[in-house]
Amino acid sequence: CLYQQGVSKLENLPTHLTTLDCSYNIISEIPSLPTFLTSFYCYNNQITTIQNLPNSLTKFHCNNNKISEIQNLPDSLIVFSCYGNKLKKIKNLSTSLIEFNCSSNKITKIENLPIPLTKFDCSFNKILTIEGLPTCLTEFECCFNVIFKIENLPGSLTKFICEGNLISKIENLPSSLIEFNCKGNKITKIENLPKYVIKFNCKGNRILKIENLPNTLIKFICGGNKITKIENLPNSLIEFNCKGNNITKIENLPQSLTKFNCAHNKISKIENLPDTLTEFYCEKIESSKIESLPLSITKFVFTLSRIKYINNVKIDRLSSFSLIGYQATKRLQNRIKRRFKKKSLAIRKIQAGCHSWIWKPVCKDGSYGIQYRVGVKALQDYLL
Repeated sequence: CLYQQGVSKLENLPTHLTTLDCSYNIISEIPSLPTFLTSFYCYNNQITTIQNLPNSLTKFHCNNNKISEIQNLPDSLIVFSCYGNKLKKIKNLSTSLIEFNCSSNKITKIENLPIPLTKFDCSFNKILTIEGLPTCLTEFECCFNVIFKIENLPGSLTKFICEGNLISKIENLPSSLIEFNCKGNKITKIENLPKYVIKFNCKGNRILKIENLPNTLIKFICGGNKITKIENLPNSLIEFNCKGNNITKIENLPQSLTKFNCAHNKISKIENLPDTLTEFYCEKIESSKIESLPLSITKFVFTLSRIKYINNVKIDRLSSFSLIGYQATKRLQNRIKRRFKKKSLAIRKIQAGCHSWIWKPVCKDGSYGIQYRVGVKALQDYLL
């Protein structure tokens, strides 16, 4: 291992070497490598060209160099990562390639991808269109390009992230999709999300309405759109962020919810928050009252100048709201309520079983009850 050794040149390498890591050095040129090499890592150097790699190589990582051209990749290559270089074109990829990452380059077009490819990341390039994706692809990321349209996604896709493009419409998403992120595009409508999606992020688009969310959804982020109403949230939802929309009312929040952000909306009333909630953000909303703030809350962010009442308790605008103080007070209230309920039940039970129990010691069933002078003290001792 030559990792971070200040090496400027590779020489005298063992002939039977199978793994070589020369990352974080000042190497500018790759010489002829050992013929038995299977894994080669040379990221964070000053390499400009790659050629004549051994035919035995299966894993090759050359991230964060100055590479502008790659030639003659071996057909044995299964995993190839070249992000953070100066590549304008990728050609003659290994036909055995399964994982490929070419993000943060200057690539304008992707074509002729290997058929076995399952994971592909081409984010942070200058790509205009995506066509001819391999049918075996399961994970695909193309964030921060200049893509206008994406069609014919592979039916095997489980993860699709296209954040930061110019896409206005996405149709026919594959039914196998589990994670979908289309944040920061120009989408106006989302319909027919696949029924197995568990993570969905459409923040920063132009969406007016979202309906028919899948019942499997766990994380849902739709902030920064033009949504006015959200209904029928799935019961499985754990995290929900609708910050920066035009929503006026939110009802029937799922009881499984732990994180909820409805800040910067036009909401006039918030009530029936789930008992499972741990984080709640409601800055700059129209409502002046929050009802039923759960004790499970560990983080509560609101605008002090707008919220006047929390659980019918007036909040002094000149002082800060203490979440710890609120929780302590609420717990004390609940404790008093429980003790009062216990006392009331005990008194009703004695009254129901005795006949004029304060004045006469004989109960309805013939047994002796509580005498006046002794009884009141005994009752107090029992209840306290």
